Parts: sequence; structure tokens; C-alpha cells
Amino acid sequence: PRKVQAVDRVAQLEEQVDSLEEFRARKAQLEEELIRTRRAHEREREREMERVRKLREQVTGEKIISSLQEAWSKYKERDKLAELSDDEKIRRVLLLVKDE
Repeated sequence: PRKVQAVDRVAQLEEQVDSLEEFRARKAQLEEELIRTRRAHEREREREMERVRKLREQVTGEKIISSLQEAWSKYKERDKLAELSDDEKIRRVLLLVKDE
């Protein structure tokens, strides 16, 4: 009976060792998967941040263009401006934009 119990106990322990090895393998696999997922998320976040940066640059550029167009229109309407040289007109527009 003791020999049978010992054999049974050894079989149980071997099963537990196998289970533990399977668990460790699965854990390692999940950890690798988690690392890959985190890296993918980080790359996606970086792409999104770059897209936002480009959109901000575009909006800023459009605002500058709009400001220049407004300033040019204001000066263009004045009779006095018609008598000035193009260089003087541009200088005044840039001064106005700078002040804004």
C-alpha cells in the first residue's frame, strides 16, 4: 500500500510539474503578447500625435494667411495706399500682422 501511495503521489507531482510548466509557458507567451500590444499602442499614439501636430501647423498657417489677407484688404481700401509703392504696402501689412 505504501508503495502504491508513493507511486500515486509521484504521478500527482509529475502532473503538477507539467501543469506548472504549461502555466509558465502560457505566462511567458502572454507577457510577450502584452509587450507587442503596448508597442503597437505606442506607435499608434505617436502616429496620432504627428497627425495632430501637422493639423496644428496647417491651422496656424491658415490663420496667418487669413490675417495677411485681412490686413491687405484693410490697407487696399484706403486711398492713401494706392499711392504707395508695393514695398511700402507690404511693409505696412507686415507691421499690422506683427501687431496682431
